[in-house]
Amino acid sequence: MFELLLRGLGTESVLQAMDVLLEHLRRLPVQEQAPVSVLLLHLDALVWSFHRAFLAAVLFHSTAFPRR
Repeated sequence: MFELLLRGLGTESVLQAMDVLLEHLRRLPVQEQAPVSVLLLHLDALVWSFHRAFLAAVLFHSTAFPRR
């Protein structure tokens, strides 16, 4: 589901949403910060895992079939 979110919105849109959430988080009272923090951590892990998967695929394709 999250991959669809990233592909549908694009990584840039997700990063922009994370920036907005971070600003919102800074304005919240301490007792209300936990749920937004958890959401930000999940989005952060998702974005980086998406990038890792992409980079791994690039590396695999560039080394698995050497060009002649």
